[in-house]
Amino acid sequence: MLALASVAVVAVLLFALGGIRLSAGGTAAGGHPRWGDIAGTVDLFDRSAVHTIEVTFDSAEYEAAIEEFTETGDKDFIEADVVIDGTTIQDVGIRLKGNSTLFGPGPGAGAPEGDATSVGAIESEGPGGLPWLIAFGEYIEGQTYQGHDAIAVRPAGLQGGMTTALNEALSLSLIAAAGEPAEEAAYAAFSVNGSAAALRLVVQEPGESLVEDDFAGEGILYKALSGGSFDCRGEDPLDYEDSFRQVTGEDQAGLEPLIEFVCWVEESSDEEFAAGLEDRVDAASLARYLALHNLLLDFDDMTGPGQNYYLLYDVVEQRFTVVSWDLNLSWSGDPARGPFETGSLAVGGPVRPQGGGAPGGVVPPQGVERPGGVTGPAGADPSEEINPPAGVARPPGGQGGPGVVGGNLLAERFLAVDGFRALYEEAYRALYQQLLSDGTALEVLDDWAQTLAGGAGDLIDASTLSGEVATLRELITARSAALAADEIIMG
Repeated sequence: MLALASVAVVAVLLFALGGIRLSAGGTAAGGHPRWGDIAGTVDLFDRSAVHTIEVTFDSAEYEAAIEEFTETGDKDFIEADVVIDGTTIQDVGIRLKGNSTLFGPGPGAGAPEGDATSVGAIESEGPGGLPWLIAFGEYIEGQTYQGHDAIAVRPAGLQGGMTTALNEALSLSLIAAAGEPAEEAAYAAFSVNGSAAALRLVVQEPGESLVEDDFAGEGILYKALSGGSFDCRGEDPLDYEDSFRQVTGEDQAGLEPLIEFVCWVEESSDEEFAAGLEDRVDAASLARYLALHNLLLDFDDMTGPGQNYYLLYDVVEQRFTVVSWDLNLSWSGDPARGPFETGSLAVGGPVRPQGGGAPGGVVPPQGVERPGGVTGPAGADPSEEINPPAGVARPPGGQGGPGVVGGNLLAERFLAVDGFRALYEEAYRALYQQLLSDGTALEVLDDWAQTLAGGAGDLIDASTLSGEVATLRELITARSAALAADEIIMG
């Protein structure tokens, strides 16, 4: 009788809740608990293997989420089951990921979220070809996979031009080799609702796992938002919702250290800035960050239009560290770009000497030709300037916001101080020797290429892979040769 009564209670609950999936506990397929950390059987970020990720979700929920995004720009989570390398993780959250990636390359890349006129990539690519964020604990609190709260599944080709995303994989590995914080990455055969698998680059989503891996768990992580800026907006955390989002710890209520820092950078005198910056920032790491992104021909770092970076506040040292993010536009630009010259969307574009400013975005004028054998991002037209959409003004001083105008006040003031500029030059020389001069970049490229050749034969055409590897080898070689004659490298 007790068993029958229990069944009746469950039936009533299910009827009352309208079929809601109850996910507070229980055991998933494979016998693991449906909360806490799920170990899996294969290290997801073992870059020597091509992994498998199979996602299943309700098609009606997907269509509703796509409609919501195209109408409002909101990226709503939907519930899904995910199988990673044979291990099932039930009731995860999955939503669209990214900004410019969703709008496709070219002039629409700077469109703000919610501009439904530029989302052609959604209909043309289908669910398997879109950028996704998979959040393991969105519906089951505390659920993680191999210690990760979330992973990003990044499509190749929509931005950066390479169907293999080798440029981003290479850059992430080189940043890590330089000793700077970097997300882990690996390739996967990715499928949705039984579709044919496609090659995708899976990247660790910055969160608790990155703080634990790179900062021993002692930190608060903040994400710079693509439509925001590094401007002081007063003391109210809510006034920074368009510029920064707190990722770890409490929500926006924990922005006090960041607000104090941003306002100090803006309001301090030159003397105060030079004397007090190292109390607030890991200056050596910042020098390496700026040098790395110039060295790697990354158009869209913290100084670019997309504001692609995180800030980690070390609660013990009470200092900030800049963390790299979104390297899909790295290895695109003029290989002769100097250490104090700006980047460009198009290969072969002219660069603007900075004279103390930080690298930022500029698009070449008409008549600029790409050098033979080297290609820029798919869809980028070197004769066409990318302007902000109608009604969107370029921010003061070139900071933040959409459009090609980049810049970041912290980077600009940093390089305007003789001592920090010298620190940048010293870091640049060391990184050149470590990553380019000694052949490390080419070796890492070959390692990634070997992984793809051995495990992605049915996902990518062999000639495409060999062609993109050759393109990157040529660009790395040209970059190394051009910098070898630079006066900063020569000391």
